[in-house]
Amino acid sequence: MIYLLNPFEKLHTFFCESLQMEIPNSIHIHSIQDALSITFQKEDIGIFVIHPLYLLKNEDCKKLLHSIPKIILYVSEPLTLLFDRHAYQNIIYSYKIWQIWTYCIFNQKILQSMTRLKPLLSSHILYIPPPIHSTYFHWILPNSTKTPKEFVKKWDQIVWIGNKTKSRSEILDRWGDELIWKKDIWKKEDWKEMLENYVFYINLHRIPKCNCLETFRIVPILANGGIVISEEVSEEEMLKWKDFHIYFGKREELYDLWKKIQKEIYPNSSIYYQKWQHIYLHPHPFINPFL
Repeated sequence: MIYLLNPFEKLHTFFCESLQMEIPNSIHIHSIQDALSITFQKEDIGIFVIHPLYLLKNEDCKKLLHSIPKIILYVSEPLTLLFDRHAYQNIIYSYKIWQIWTYCIFNQKILQSMTRLKPLLSSHILYIPPPIHSTYFHWILPNSTKTPKEFVKKWDQIVWIGNKTKSRSEILDRWGDELIWKKDIWKKEDWKEMLENYVFYINLHRIPKCNCLETFRIVPILANGGIVISEEVSEEEMLKWKDFHIYFGKREELYDLWKKIQKEIYPNSSIYYQKWQHIYLHPHPFINPFL
């Protein structure tokens, strides 16, 4: 049995539910107490999608780490800061971590470069973002008979999802009344309502010049007809997402990039639907790492 352990973070719910749909014999565990009540068998696998601070300081998490035969640690934080790198490295070195998965290529490269971990993990460091082609994310279906103006209510505004830190506010404030701020939206119904009403979404890194693409946030958007204006990440990662409705630019140039994309796409609905329908017409099956 494969257990998806996500007892603390609402942010990871969609990811875990989509993996549960794609990976046979998997169970999504929401509660730490539910996880502790399980009698694990020697062939069982536990995928920990948990912030490293819980794994370092929470006694219940430590018990779980000792009780599961095979542990997959999902690195869900950007490894831009040395503090986060050391935190994950200590967890990996202290416990019997079987594999490491992560949501961005930058993290994968950093983990692969940690010489201390190479004897422990070998090649078992995998790039596994939320499966954008999963039918789990088919909340809104493309309708090519409508123009973008008919399908959505707001084409002239952009949505920011998350907290406004000081560094982010310096960029977001440029939008003024054109910015819609969404905070604390965790339910699928709330996301669906938002996606039915807005086309554009902005993606800013918590840490400036971070090379991690926030796939937990952008995959549900791209899968449901949203257009993402994103701060740049690594060349390799940007190339990975080139077939989707995401446009990259420098942090200070995102407002001008948005205006440019507005003018290019708005009059031409075929461009808008071409990349959206790509997800439905050219599916890439989730590659189950256990097969």
